[in-house]
Amino acid sequence: MTEEMMKYRLEQLAKAQYICCLPCPRCGADRMYKKSVYNALSRYVDVGVCTDCGTDEGIRAFTNNPLPLKEWSFIKSIEG
Repeated sequence: MTEEMMKYRLEQLAKAQYICCLPCPRCGADRMYKKSVYNALSRYVDVGVCTDCGTDEGIRAFTNNPLPLKEWSFIKSIEG
C-alpha cells in the first residue's frame, strides 16, 4: 500500500471518530476520549490519536524520526 493510500484510509477513519469512540489508530489502545476534541491530532495525518501517541509524535518530530504509517495499528490491521 502506498503512503498516499495509507493517509487516505486514515483520513477516512477520522470521519468515523466523530461518530463513535474507536481505538487509537496509531497504537491500537482503547485510550481515546469520547469527545474527540480531547484527543491529540496527529502531526502527520489529519486524524485523532491518543494523548500518549500525541506526546510520542511530538518527541519524534523534535528528533525528526516519525513513526512510519505502515507501523500504525490501523494500517497493520487492514493490510492483514
